[in-house]
Amino acid sequence: MLDFRRETMKTRNETFWEWVEAELRERDLTWHAVERKAGLSNAAISRRAKDRLRPTQTTADAIAKVFNIDPELVFRKAGLLPPAPDNELDVKEALHLFRQLSPVQRQVMLIQMRALVERERPIERRQSAATG
Repeated sequence: MLDFRRETMKTRNETFWEWVEAELRERDLTWHAVERKAGLSNAAISRRAKDRLRPTQTTADAIAKVFNIDPELVFRKAGLLPPAPDNELDVKEALHLFRQLSPVQRQVMLIQMRALVERERPIERRQSAATG
């Protein structure tokens, strides 16, 4: 007897490894390159991916390091942490990247963010005036 739920629903592990594989393609990386850059033995990650096994903390940390993304994002995608609201992940990723900038680059980004927010405020005021 077929278990239709198993046949039709992807497991969290499958979804995670599909995400990692898409990131690998986008970054033009191989499993071997990820393992080498992360300082792990050959096939340490690729074997888990091939067998669609649950990623370990070490695996998730290595992927975050190589992709230069917030480890928390990888841990959540891997199911090692509970899901977070999407907007929270955007803020965490922005903060992770912001912390890597020099003080001068941080000031430039703050100026740009303030300008974006100020640019949107007149639109919000017009919309609220039209509805109110």
